[in-house]
Amino acid sequence: MSSPSSRNSPTFFRDELKRALEEQTFGIASYTLGHSTAFEASARVTLLEGVEVDIILSIRGFQALHSSSSSTSTSIGSTSSTVSVDPDAYFETVDTLLQHLSPLYAAKRTETLFAKLMA
Repeated sequence: MSSPSSRNSPTFFRDELKRALEEQTFGIASYTLGHSTAFEASARVTLLEGVEVDIILSIRGFQALHSSSSSTSTSIGSTSSTVSVDPDAYFETVDTLLQHLSPLYAAKRTETLFAKLMA
């Protein structure tokens, strides 16, 4: 992450959330950035299961606040189209949050890492 003084930037959290999600595009269906302030930023993320989750980045870390089935996405395989969101849980990285929320993300992450090791 950046130095403490750069956290005072009005776009710090938005930029960090965008960067973090861009690094995870292999394991999510899509994302759209939402509101941002000098203190937090949000994004609506569609998981590979077709579930939409609101992810917030704040000084406390990454947090999932809401989930719903996406009307435009379909469930993959026999995986349930719901995820368990604990609004009191904070994660140090978006990667650990996504692993917690999405079994398909976790599988895709493992597959991607293994492919890189074999290359």
